[in-house]
Amino acid sequence: MAVAVVIFIALWTRAIEAGFRNPIHTEGGSQRGVATQKTTSDGRPPLMNRFAPNTQWGAIFSRGLLYWVRDNRLFYSTLTFPMLCVVYLVMGFTGNDSMLWIGLWMPAFSAVQLLSNVYGYDGPSNWLHIVAGVRGKTMVTARMVVGLLLASGLWVIVAIAVGIHEHFSAQWFVMGLVSFGAILGAMALGAFMSVVNPYPTSPPGINPMRDRSGGGGAAFARSSVERFCWASHPSPVS
Repeated sequence: MAVAVVIFIALWTRAIEAGFRNPIHTEGGSQRGVATQKTTSDGRPPLMNRFAPNTQWGAIFSRGLLYWVRDNRLFYSTLTFPMLCVVYLVMGFTGNDSMLWIGLWMPAFSAVQLLSNVYGYDGPSNWLHIVAGVRGKTMVTARMVVGLLLASGLWVIVAIAVGIHEHFSAQWFVMGLVSFGAILGAMALGAFMSVVNPYPTSPPGINPMRDRSGGGGAAFARSSVERFCWASHPSPVS
């Protein structure tokens, strides 16, 4: 628990410092400065990830990956899951082994959160993709890969921690394999919900304490799906 508190304080301090650096707009939001250069030394747009292909897919992927760090709405919406993983790991290491298995499933729950309203967060920029003739398959798969990178990165860290405690047993291997498969299923569910259940969000950079975008019916429906996934996840009997 002490480790979770320290991590929370460090992340919260970073967020406050970032808020002071961001310019405040009349709409009540803030955003970081945008690079003025048009291309990098290798001729690629400055926002393109160096490992992404120089295509429409690569542009959407790079933008999606960058905005999970730069956009406070996205950053705070997923900050809960790493913190919960730390809490469950601490409880598991201090005597309650069943908490370890719940922590192992947390990345799958985060995958639903990561993808369930990506178009709602994009807002007017969706029209850019529509006018540019970007295929729906390109938009969906690029965002799904972003979600896979974030969720699987968290899963690897948690799986290694649980494996150390369980001495990389056969039970750990099976539960790890099933929980990673759940990430893939959760991504598909999140992508489906992003299309059939989008909802408007607050402007970029808004203070999380003033964000009221999660109170609508569509947001409640997403929360209900997440709770159902939480209640239905399998865990071994200690």
